[in-house]
Amino acid sequence: SYRFAPGTGGWRRDPDRRDQLIRAIARTLRHTPDRLRHSTRHETACDALTDRREAGVLFVNFGGGEPLLRRDLFEIARRLSDLGLSCSMNSNGWFLDGKAAEALRLAGFASVGLSIDSHLPEVHDRFRNRRESFQRAVEAAAHLREQGVKLTVSTVISRLNHEDLEPLVEL
Repeated sequence: SYRFAPGTGGWRRDPDRRDQLIRAIARTLRHTPDRLRHSTRHETACDALTDRREAGVLFVNFGGGEPLLRRDLFEIARRLSDLGLSCSMNSNGWFLDGKAAEALRLAGFASVGLSIDSHLPEVHDRFRNRRESFQRAVEAAAHLREQGVKLTVSTVISRLNHEDLEPLVEL
């Protein structure tokens, strides 16, 4: 079961249930109707999130997997932004090029969190188990800055990076 702070909501790609809307989107709601709980269709997702706005949810964070894999991410976020919700997302940066950064801005994203786990490319790439992932994340940060989208950085602290956090902060 997922819990969110009052007035917040979340969306995540679940590897077991493709693009599943998380059941407990807000603490303010005790339950979600079954018709919304297991659906991945665009309109149903938008309707479910719109219902949350009416229940007092103010923020929605799209999480991963990778939110940019959802084709209608920008459309959903625009709809939520138009309703007055603040949208954010977390990304590994792999698919976040200049075009995606512009689309995030136009969709009304208030902020984007990038996962960067080391200031050393080889450590980050090893941690993410993907070559060039550090470079892609750094480029994604530059694209977001160019578009004026607020950037936050998320770091998983582990034995691979726990002694090198200060240089990461300076990055």
